Amino acid sequence: MVIFIPLASRSRKKLLLAGSIPSKQFRMISGWMAVHESELYEAWNNAVQSKHFDKIKPL
Repeated sequence: MVIFIPLASRSRKKLLLAGSIPSKQFRMISGWMAVHESELYEAWNNAVQSKHFDKIKPL
C-alpha cells in the first residue's frame, strides 16, 4: 500500500508513508496527481474536516 501525504499546504513535496510501487506506476500516479492537484487538495482538506468530497476522475 502506498500513501502520499502533502508535507505542507500547496507543497509539491509528498511523503511516501509505507510500501513500495514499481517506478512506471509511480510515474503514472505522479502525473495523475499533478493534473488533479487542486482537486486532491480540496478533497483532502474536506476529508480531514469530515466533510463530503467529490470523486476525482481516475487514470
